This record gives sequence, C-alpha cells and structure tokens, in this order.
Amino acid sequence: MQVLLIEDNPGDARLVSELLKECGGSDFKLTTAETLGGALKELKKQRFDVVLSDLSLPDNTGLAGIETITSLNPEVPVIVLTSINDENMGVLSLKKNASDYLVKGQVSASLLSRSIRYSIERKAETQKLIEARRVADERAIALKELTANLENTVEQRTGQLLKASSELERSRRMADVGRLASTISHELRNPLAAIKLAAYNLRRKTNDASLLPHLNNINKKIEEGDNIIQNLLSFSRARTTKYEVFALSELLDECIVATQSQSNDITVKKAVKLGAKDLIEADPTQLRIVLNNILDNAFQAMSEQSGKITVSACIMGPSYIVSVQDSGMGIEPENLEKVFEPFFTTKSKGTGLGLAVCKDIIESHHGHIELRSAPQKGTTFTITIPSHQPLSAAGIAENKVSY
Repeated sequence: MQVLLIEDNPGDARLVSELLKECGGSDFKLTTAETLGGALKELKKQRFDVVLSDLSLPDNTGLAGIETITSLNPEVPVIVLTSINDENMGVLSLKKNASDYLVKGQVSASLLSRSIRYSIERKAETQKLIEARRVADERAIALKELTANLENTVEQRTGQLLKASSELERSRRMADVGRLASTISHELRNPLAAIKLAAYNLRRKTNDASLLPHLNNINKKIEEGDNIIQNLLSFSRARTTKYEVFALSELLDECIVATQSQSNDITVKKAVKLGAKDLIEADPTQLRIVLNNILDNAFQAMSEQSGKITVSACIMGPSYIVSVQDSGMGIEPENLEKVFEPFFTTKSKGTGLGLAVCKDIIESHHGHIELRSAPQKGTTFTITIPSHQPLSAAGIAENKVSY
C-alpha cells in the first residue's frame, strides 16, 4: 500500500514510520515529503493509496493545503495528522474533504492502520457513488435528449400526417370541384352564349333607347357568370404555362380598359413607368386572369360606385413590380390571412376563387403577391414577378402548373 507522508519534523516522520512498521511494515511503502509543493510533485509521479499530512508546513499552514491536495487528487483519501487536539479543527478538516483527523500524541499503530484502511474504503465507496451519480446524470441527460428527440419526431410525424391528410382532403375536394366545374361549364356556357347572342341581336334591331341599359346589364351579368366559370375551371385543373415575351405595359392597358367599363364614376390613375421595350417573359393569358381579378376586386370594393384606383408598375432589379391600390372599404384584420384561401369570400356573390387563382399563377411564375389593407382605408395588392423565367432559361419552354 503506497503511503505519502507530508511532514517537515524528522522526529514525527520517524514516529509515523515506526507505527506503520509495527502494524505491518510489509503492507505499507512510505514516501515522505517535507513541503506541500514536494508532495504535489510526488502525487504527479505516482499513484498513492493514502496521504498523511501535517497542518503546519513550511510552505502552507492550515487546511488550505488539504483542499489543494483533494481538489487535484479527488480519488486519494487524505488523513490529517497533527499535534493540535481541537475537535473544531477536526470537523473543519472533514468539511475540507479530509477523510480523518488524528492527533499525533494519541495515535497508536492499530488506530493509524484502522484509520488508513477505513479511509481508503470510504474513499473507494465515495468514488463509486460519484461515478454512479455521474453515470446516472449522463443517462438522465441522454434520456431527456431521447425524450425530446422522440417528442420532436412525434411532432414532425404528426405534422406530416396532418399535412398529408390535408393534401388528401384537398385532392378529394379538387376532384369534386373539377367535376362540378366541368358540369357548370357544360350546362351554363351554352345558355350564356345563347343569351349573349340574343342580347346582341336585340341591340342591333331595336330602336328603343330605353332598352339599352337593360341590354348592357344583361351583358355585364353574362361576363360575371363567365368569369365565375373561368375561375372554377382555372382552379380545378392542371394547365400548361406557355411563356411568351411581350410588353407588360400593353397588357396592363388592355386590362385597365376592360375593367374600367364597369363604372364611369370610378377614376383609374395610371402610374406605369414602363415602355414598349420593357419586355417580360410570362404567360399572357394567365397574367391577364390575375390582373382582371385584382382590378375587378378593386372596382367591387368601392362604396356607391365611386372612388379612385391607382395602377402602378416599374422595374426593380430583375423583377417587375405591379401595384393596384384602391380607396375602397378595405379588409378586416382577421380576414387578411384568409383572402388567398380557396372559397373564402366576404361578398354576397362570388366563389372566393379569384385571389386563390391569382396566388397560384404568380407563384408558378416564380413571383409572389402581397396584400396591405385596413378598414375604410383601402387595399393595395403588390405583385413581384421576374422578367425572365429560370425554367425557360434552362431550355424548358413550358411549365405544368396545377391550380
């Protein structure tokens, strides 16, 4: 058993050596250090089973040395061996991680041997407890991490299942909407075409000016019905996006003229900073649907068929920015996040598909659409769309889009 004695008094060191021989010299191999520094060097050189230390050393006095030894060598038990017979000092020694406190003049060979062996056993048990606690803590941390990972996995899987369920339900609804749209298109477009033709013939043959407002109203309602059918068809079936290069300003002018005929009391201001040479690569048919829908919404938002609409457009970097601002009734805050959802509408008439179609078309063109609105302060739709399509640049002329 390796024993390190820290003692600067040769007589006391010899006494300890004799006591160890008396209680079984062959069992103990004694190494002596006269200072705390020397003892720390010995502890670095080899492993000791126990340390016996005096409290009065040339380079350290008191319990600070005990604390230094136990902090640097926590697995080695330290027995305080001093001439001071003070019970309070013994208690303080134990608080500083000393394993035992012995008074030199009262130490016998059997007491020293028993103290050494008990100290080693207690330290070994303490180290086992410390190790067991460390392992338990590590397992607790690992279990906590595993639990957190499982919870995250469950949350992710639940989200995936909900998303898959939602997509499945949406697919089912889309199939129903597709069948409904096909039926409506077949059953209503033929009668609408007949009504439109009849109104046209009446307009040509009648000389009664009082009938003209009624005929205009018939044409307006036919166009509204046809727009509803078109939105249903656009939303419910896959379409092929056919990119063309054209002047965006011309398409804007065309859409403004078409929608401005809805009311002569609404002022449309154009702030379009584009010319005939400002070309965009997009599907003109689909962009026409987007612009007509947004302009229709702007006209319908006006109270008492009066107000102002501002259409602006410009180039910003690689994209075109198109904005439609109206002075209408605005949108309630709780409805702002819902306006692009399919079938959501606050109107007494309408399918709630117009803006959903707009959003899908703009996103299929790698752009995005934003909305700002406040009650009684009007609404602004802003479309950002790239001037050139990345798919087309890669040599792909068409893009399949489903909406």
